[in-house]
Amino acid sequence: MMRVNKWVQGLLAAGLATTLTTGALASITVKDGMGGTLASGVTEFDENSTGSGVIIGGGPGTPPVVGQIQDLLYQSNVVGFTGGSSSALNGSFASGGYELTLVAHLQLKVTNVALLGGGAFFATFSAVGGNAGLFFDNAAQGGLKSNTATGNGFDDGRLIGMFNVLPGGVSAFFGTGPTTGIGSASFSFQTVGMVDSNYLSSSTGAITGINFTSNQSLPAGTSQTTSFHNNAPNNWSDMYPTYVVGPNDVLLKVDGSNTFTTAVPEPSTYSLLLAGIGALGFLVRRRRSD
Repeated sequence: MMRVNKWVQGLLAAGLATTLTTGALASITVKDGMGGTLASGVTEFDENSTGSGVIIGGGPGTPPVVGQIQDLLYQSNVVGFTGGSSSALNGSFASGGYELTLVAHLQLKVTNVALLGGGAFFATFSAVGGNAGLFFDNAAQGGLKSNTATGNGFDDGRLIGMFNVLPGGVSAFFGTGPTTGIGSASFSFQTVGMVDSNYLSSSTGAITGINFTSNQSLPAGTSQTTSFHNNAPNNWSDMYPTYVVGPNDVLLKVDGSNTFTTAVPEPSTYSLLLAGIGALGFLVRRRRSD
Protein backbone atom coordinates (compact mmCIF):
# COMPACT_ATOMS: atom_id res chain seq x y z
CA MET A 1 0.00 0.00 0.00
CA MET A 2 1.32 3.44 -0.93
CA ARG A 3 2.11 5.74 1.99
CA VAL A 4 1.00 9.35 1.58
CA ASN A 5 2.91 11.89 3.68
CA LYS A 6 1.08 13.92 6.32
CA TRP A 7 1.45 17.21 4.41
CA VAL A 8 -0.56 15.87 1.47
CA GLN A 9 -3.09 14.28 3.81
CA GLY A 10 -3.53 17.66 5.46
CA LEU A 11 -4.10 19.42 2.14
CA LEU A 12 -6.71 16.91 1.04
CA ALA A 13 -8.47 16.91 4.39
CA ALA A 14 -8.58 20.71 4.48
CA GLY A 15 -9.89 20.89 0.93
CA LEU A 16 -12.60 18.31 1.49
CA ALA A 17 -13.57 19.84 4.82
CA THR A 18 -14.18 23.26 3.23
CA THR A 19 -16.00 21.92 0.18
CA LEU A 20 -19.38 22.34 1.90
CA THR A 21 -18.89 25.83 3.30
CA THR A 22 -20.72 27.81 0.61
CA GLY A 23 -24.05 27.41 -1.17
CA ALA A 24 -25.55 28.04 -4.58
CA LEU A 25 -29.20 28.28 -5.54
CA ALA A 26 -30.36 24.83 -6.54
CA SER A 27 -32.74 23.21 -8.99
CA ILE A 28 -34.81 20.67 -7.07
CA THR A 29 -36.45 17.35 -7.92
CA VAL A 30 -39.53 16.53 -5.84
CA LYS A 31 -40.14 12.80 -5.31
CA ASP A 32 -42.77 10.64 -3.64
CA GLY A 33 -40.46 8.70 -1.33
CA MET A 34 -40.94 5.49 -3.28
CA GLY A 35 -38.76 6.18 -6.33
CA GLY A 36 -41.27 8.21 -8.33
CA THR A 37 -40.63 11.79 -9.55
CA LEU A 38 -43.40 14.32 -8.95
CA ALA A 39 -41.72 17.47 -10.32
CA SER A 40 -38.27 18.35 -11.65
CA GLY A 41 -36.38 21.53 -12.48
CA VAL A 42 -38.02 23.34 -9.55
CA THR A 43 -36.21 26.54 -8.56
CA GLU A 44 -38.72 27.96 -6.07
CA PHE A 45 -41.60 26.88 -3.85
CA ASP A 46 -44.55 29.29 -3.88
CA GLU A 47 -46.36 29.11 -0.57
CA ASN A 48 -50.04 29.78 -0.10
CA SER A 49 -51.05 33.44 0.23
CA THR A 50 -53.20 32.24 3.15
CA GLY A 51 -50.10 31.35 5.17
CA SER A 52 -50.44 32.34 8.81
CA GLY A 53 -48.05 33.89 11.31
CA VAL A 54 -48.58 34.78 14.95
CA ILE A 55 -46.51 36.96 17.27
CA ILE A 56 -47.02 35.40 20.67
CA GLY A 57 -47.98 38.03 23.24
CA GLY A 58 -47.35 40.82 20.77
CA GLY A 59 -50.26 42.80 22.13
CA PRO A 60 -52.54 44.10 19.33
CA GLY A 61 -52.11 47.84 18.94
CA THR A 62 -48.90 47.91 20.99
CA PRO A 63 -45.70 48.94 19.16
CA PRO A 64 -42.68 46.68 19.76
CA VAL A 65 -39.79 47.82 21.96
CA VAL A 66 -36.13 47.86 20.91
CA GLY A 67 -34.28 44.84 22.33
CA GLN A 68 -37.48 42.85 22.82
CA ILE A 69 -37.41 39.17 21.72
CA GLN A 70 -40.59 38.08 19.96
CA ASP A 71 -41.67 34.49 19.25
CA LEU A 72 -43.15 34.05 15.79
CA LEU A 73 -44.95 30.89 14.69
CA TYR A 74 -45.61 30.22 11.00
CA GLN A 75 -47.40 27.62 8.88
CA SER A 76 -48.32 27.32 5.20
CA ASN A 77 -48.61 24.85 2.35
CA VAL A 78 -46.84 25.02 -1.01
CA VAL A 79 -49.26 25.83 -3.84
CA GLY A 80 -46.95 25.95 -6.87
CA PHE A 81 -43.45 25.51 -8.28
CA THR A 82 -41.31 27.86 -10.33
CA GLY A 83 -39.44 26.08 -13.11
CA GLY A 84 -41.46 22.87 -12.74
CA SER A 85 -45.02 21.70 -12.30
CA SER A 86 -47.01 18.85 -10.78
CA SER A 87 -50.71 18.32 -11.32
CA ALA A 88 -50.84 16.13 -8.21
CA LEU A 89 -49.73 18.94 -5.87
CA ASN A 90 -52.55 19.58 -3.37
CA GLY A 91 -54.77 17.04 -5.13
CA SER A 92 -56.95 14.64 -3.18
CA PHE A 93 -54.83 12.17 -1.22
CA ALA A 94 -57.28 9.43 -2.20
CA SER A 95 -56.59 10.17 -5.89
CA GLY A 96 -52.79 10.23 -5.64
CA GLY A 97 -52.37 13.83 -4.53
CA TYR A 98 -49.79 15.14 -2.07
CA GLU A 99 -48.82 18.31 -0.25
CA LEU A 100 -45.68 20.04 1.01
CA THR A 101 -45.94 22.22 4.10
CA LEU A 102 -43.53 24.50 5.93
CA VAL A 103 -43.79 25.31 9.63
CA ALA A 104 -41.47 27.41 11.74
CA HIS A 105 -40.81 28.85 15.19
CA LEU A 106 -38.53 31.90 15.14
CA GLN A 107 -37.14 34.22 17.77
CA LEU A 108 -36.87 37.77 16.42
CA LYS A 109 -35.10 40.65 18.14
CA VAL A 110 -36.49 44.14 17.67
CA THR A 111 -33.60 46.23 16.34
CA ASN A 112 -35.25 49.58 15.64
CA VAL A 113 -38.58 51.31 16.28
CA ALA A 114 -39.79 54.68 15.03
CA LEU A 115 -43.08 55.97 16.48
CA LEU A 116 -44.95 57.96 13.83
CA GLY A 117 -47.98 59.18 15.77
CA GLY A 118 -51.61 58.14 15.67
CA GLY A 119 -50.68 54.57 16.58
CA ALA A 120 -48.42 54.20 13.54
CA PHE A 121 -44.85 52.89 13.79
CA PHE A 122 -42.02 51.41 11.75
CA ALA A 123 -39.95 48.56 13.20
CA THR A 124 -37.15 46.26 12.06
CA PHE A 125 -36.26 42.80 13.36
CA SER A 126 -33.36 40.34 13.18
CA ALA A 127 -33.45 36.57 13.68
CA VAL A 128 -31.61 35.34 16.78
CA GLY A 129 -32.87 31.75 16.92
CA GLY A 130 -35.41 29.23 15.76
CA ASN A 131 -35.97 26.57 13.14
CA ALA A 132 -38.22 25.41 10.33
CA GLY A 133 -39.51 22.01 9.26
CA LEU A 134 -40.52 20.86 5.78
CA PHE A 135 -43.16 18.12 5.62
CA PHE A 136 -44.46 15.81 2.87
CA ASP A 137 -47.91 14.28 3.16
CA ASN A 138 -50.02 11.95 1.03
CA ALA A 139 -52.19 8.87 1.48
CA ALA A 140 -49.16 6.73 2.34
CA GLN A 141 -48.15 9.07 5.18
CA GLY A 142 -51.66 8.99 6.64
CA GLY A 143 -51.90 12.63 7.64
CA LEU A 144 -54.60 15.22 6.99
CA LYS A 145 -54.54 17.91 4.31
CA SER A 146 -53.67 21.27 5.82
CA ASN A 147 -56.52 23.55 6.84
CA THR A 148 -55.87 27.24 7.41
CA ALA A 149 -58.97 27.94 9.51
CA THR A 150 -58.28 25.26 12.11
CA GLY A 151 -54.49 24.99 11.83
CA ASN A 152 -54.73 21.21 11.34
CA GLY A 153 -52.54 19.14 9.04
CA PHE A 154 -49.46 21.33 8.61
CA ASP A 155 -46.97 19.16 10.52
CA ASP A 156 -48.56 15.71 10.51
CA GLY A 157 -46.81 14.44 7.36
CA ARG A 158 -43.33 12.99 6.90
CA LEU A 159 -40.61 15.34 8.16
CA ILE A 160 -38.26 15.53 5.15
CA GLY A 161 -36.06 18.47 6.16
CA MET A 162 -35.15 20.30 9.36
CA PHE A 163 -33.44 23.70 9.27
CA ASN A 164 -31.94 26.09 11.84
CA VAL A 165 -32.24 29.81 11.15
CA LEU A 166 -28.98 31.62 10.48
CA PRO A 167 -28.73 34.64 12.82
CA GLY A 168 -29.44 37.91 11.06
CA GLY A 169 -31.70 38.29 8.10
CA VAL A 170 -34.05 41.24 8.06
CA SER A 171 -37.72 41.85 8.73
CA ALA A 172 -39.52 45.17 8.66
CA PHE A 173 -43.07 46.11 9.57
CA PHE A 174 -44.99 49.35 9.08
CA GLY A 175 -47.89 49.58 11.51
CA THR A 176 -50.28 51.97 9.81
CA GLY A 177 -52.59 52.01 12.82
CA PRO A 178 -53.30 50.13 16.05
CA THR A 179 -54.48 46.97 14.26
CA THR A 180 -53.34 47.42 10.65
CA GLY A 181 -50.01 47.19 8.87
CA ILE A 182 -47.77 45.64 6.20
CA GLY A 183 -44.29 44.15 6.25
CA SER A 184 -41.70 41.89 4.63
CA ALA A 185 -39.05 39.42 5.74
CA SER A 186 -36.03 37.52 4.42
CA PHE A 187 -34.30 34.75 6.38
CA SER A 188 -31.91 31.92 5.57
CA PHE A 189 -31.82 28.49 7.21
CA GLN A 190 -29.17 25.78 7.36
CA THR A 191 -29.94 22.07 7.32
CA VAL A 192 -29.84 20.04 10.52
CA GLY A 193 -28.55 16.65 9.43
CA MET A 194 -29.70 15.83 5.91
CA VAL A 195 -32.72 16.62 3.76
CA ASP A 196 -34.38 13.29 2.86
CA SER A 197 -33.25 12.67 -0.73
CA ASN A 198 -36.15 10.25 -1.22
CA TYR A 199 -38.36 13.35 -1.34
CA LEU A 200 -36.10 16.28 -2.31
CA SER A 201 -32.83 16.12 -4.22
CA SER A 202 -30.64 18.22 -6.48
CA SER A 203 -28.21 17.29 -9.24
CA THR A 204 -25.78 19.96 -7.99
CA GLY A 205 -25.21 18.29 -4.62
CA ALA A 206 -26.69 17.79 -1.21
CA ILE A 207 -29.26 20.36 -0.14
CA THR A 208 -27.68 22.45 2.60
CA GLY A 209 -30.11 25.30 3.19
CA ILE A 210 -33.40 26.99 2.50
CA ASN A 211 -34.15 30.69 1.96
CA PHE A 212 -37.45 32.19 3.06
CA THR A 213 -38.93 35.49 1.89
CA SER A 214 -42.42 36.79 2.62
CA ASN A 215 -44.84 39.66 2.77
CA GLN A 216 -47.07 40.17 5.81
CA SER A 217 -50.24 42.09 6.41
CA LEU A 218 -52.51 42.91 9.34
CA PRO A 219 -55.37 42.09 9.80
CA ALA A 220 -54.92 38.44 8.80
CA GLY A 221 -58.00 38.25 6.57
CA THR A 222 -58.09 34.87 4.76
CA SER A 223 -55.16 33.67 6.90
CA GLN A 224 -57.26 33.74 10.07
CA THR A 225 -56.67 30.60 12.12
CA THR A 226 -57.48 29.30 15.58
CA SER A 227 -54.26 27.34 16.17
CA PHE A 228 -50.74 26.61 14.96
CA HIS A 229 -49.06 23.24 14.46
CA ASN A 230 -52.19 21.34 15.45
CA ASN A 231 -51.07 17.74 14.98
CA ALA A 232 -53.35 14.90 13.92
CA PRO A 233 -53.39 11.77 16.12
CA ASN A 234 -51.42 9.74 13.53
CA ASN A 235 -48.67 12.28 12.90
CA TRP A 236 -45.10 11.10 12.29
CA SER A 237 -43.57 13.50 14.76
CA ASP A 238 -44.44 16.26 17.17
CA MET A 239 -41.57 18.64 16.48
CA TYR A 240 -43.89 21.61 16.93
CA PRO A 241 -46.39 21.48 19.79
CA THR A 242 -49.87 22.86 19.22
CA TYR A 243 -50.39 26.52 20.04
CA VAL A 244 -53.86 28.05 20.41
CA VAL A 245 -54.07 31.71 19.36
CA GLY A 246 -54.88 33.98 22.32
CA PRO A 247 -56.33 37.50 22.68
CA ASN A 248 -52.90 39.06 23.33
CA ASP A 249 -51.36 37.59 20.17
CA VAL A 250 -50.92 39.37 16.84
CA LEU A 251 -52.16 37.24 13.93
CA LEU A 252 -50.64 38.00 10.51
CA LYS A 253 -51.32 37.07 6.92
CA VAL A 254 -48.01 35.75 5.51
CA ASP A 255 -47.37 35.09 1.80
CA GLY A 256 -44.01 33.34 1.49
CA SER A 257 -41.70 31.55 -0.93
CA ASN A 258 -38.62 29.32 -0.70
CA THR A 259 -35.45 28.68 -2.65
CA PHE A 260 -32.85 26.03 -1.81
CA THR A 261 -29.07 25.97 -1.70
CA THR A 262 -26.58 23.18 -2.31
CA ALA A 263 -22.93 22.85 -1.35
CA VAL A 264 -20.37 24.09 -3.88
CA PRO A 265 -16.60 24.49 -3.49
CA GLU A 266 -15.14 27.98 -3.15
CA PRO A 267 -12.54 28.98 -5.79
CA SER A 268 -9.83 28.78 -3.12
CA THR A 269 -10.99 25.29 -2.27
CA TYR A 270 -10.50 24.17 -5.88
CA SER A 271 -6.92 25.46 -5.72
CA LEU A 272 -6.31 23.66 -2.45
CA LEU A 273 -7.69 20.40 -3.77
CA LEU A 274 -5.67 20.66 -6.98
CA ALA A 275 -2.51 21.35 -5.00
CA GLY A 276 -3.13 18.30 -2.85
CA ILE A 277 -3.96 16.08 -5.81
CA GLY A 278 -0.89 17.33 -7.69
CA ALA A 279 1.35 16.55 -4.72
CA LEU A 280 -0.24 13.15 -4.39
CA GLY A 281 0.45 12.46 -8.06
CA PHE A 282 4.09 13.46 -7.63
CA LEU A 283 4.48 11.02 -4.74
CA VAL A 284 2.87 8.24 -6.76
CA ARG A 285 5.24 8.83 -9.68
CA ARG A 286 8.28 8.92 -7.36
CA ARG A 287 7.09 5.73 -5.65
CA ARG A 288 6.86 3.98 -9.01
CA SER A 289 10.31 5.19 -10.10
CA ASP A 290 11.77 3.91 -6.83
